[in-house]
Amino acid sequence: RFRGRFHYRLMFWPDDDAVAASGFSQGDIALRRLRPRINYFWDNRFYEFDFEIDTGADRGFALQHGEFHVHFENLNPFLPTFTIGPRVSQFFNEHDTNWGSSTGGLFDRSMFQDGAGLGAGTANNGAGLFWNEVPIGPGEMLFEAVYSNQGLTSIEAQERPNTDKRAAHVAFNLKPFSKVKNKWINGIDLGIGYQLDRIHPDEDGRDFFRVRTTERQRLRLIEVARDLDPESKRHYVTPGFGWKIGPYWLRTAFGSNQGEFATGDDVRGSMWRVAHELFVWSPKGFLTGSVSTPGSIMLFTGFERDEYKGDNNGLRNCNSTGGNCERAHASNANAGLWYFIQRALRVGVEYGHYRVNKIGRGADDLKGVDRGDSVKFNTLEFGITYDF
Repeated sequence: RFRGRFHYRLMFWPDDDAVAASGFSQGDIALRRLRPRINYFWDNRFYEFDFEIDTGADRGFALQHGEFHVHFENLNPFLPTFTIGPRVSQFFNEHDTNWGSSTGGLFDRSMFQDGAGLGAGTANNGAGLFWNEVPIGPGEMLFEAVYSNQGLTSIEAQERPNTDKRAAHVAFNLKPFSKVKNKWINGIDLGIGYQLDRIHPDEDGRDFFRVRTTERQRLRLIEVARDLDPESKRHYVTPGFGWKIGPYWLRTAFGSNQGEFATGDDVRGSMWRVAHELFVWSPKGFLTGSVSTPGSIMLFTGFERDEYKGDNNGLRNCNSTGGNCERAHASNANAGLWYFIQRALRVGVEYGHYRVNKIGRGADDLKGVDRGDSVKFNTLEFGITYDF
């Protein structure tokens, strides 16, 4: 089976003082995702090989997924899928990693999850057990446990031996009433994901504890100043809750990203966000529609707030003299409109309003902004996404 993803975006900066000073411009058109994918099954779909290449402009050619699956659930629905490969998928909760990009209101991941260095929910050189859509009374559940021996490094570094980079990941998602014929409760879901990483000391802590804009021309809003050491560990936790009724979906997520260092000068990040997705029109009438119904129109609004604290001035370049500080926060209020031409093919527009109380080195990318300033600016994107 051949599949793929094609995502393009057209970017504008409505505010003159927010037009970036270092290479971004009005009307930038950018390829976000171009990913051909092949799934090969054999022995009555008991075995599966999953291979996906990312040819996005910012990554060249890179392996997005490389997985070998053994589907024990074909023997019994309570048995797991066993997966192993150089790039293994991971799930946190339905309203964090796997939100948007294809069918949800957001163009991309949240500022917090993207800035945490977790990638698109994947682990390098990993193996795990996955229980999907396991029946539990009137509902169903998902559970997974993944171990990866490269932790937060890139796949290009997998040949390097004798590192202590490791990651352990578990996630759980429950739809307690999905089989109940009651519209008020069968759309409830809740879940939580946790990941423990051991980070190699030759990596930069800014890659794992930061906040960036979600647009592809990413601006660095908050960064840590901490150098990593051989005992560096990271704990990432994210619970989520959703409620879907008819054409409406309430989606919430929370997050914690904590770094532990041998010096005792820890870094702590937190996040919360809430969003509303509403299908306002389809050929069937007002307040109808779905991602699989041609002609459907979705309205989206959302808000996210992130905060980081770093002991002993652990945040980089975020005071008025360009020195470090101990606390900073950023937020993004956004809204969007999507038109579904056919299943998984859509065009849309998204507006974002960003605020940062103490911007760090991202000030270098904005006109008329200094490090440590309180900043607000707007973004506007047009996009087309097709997942086939």
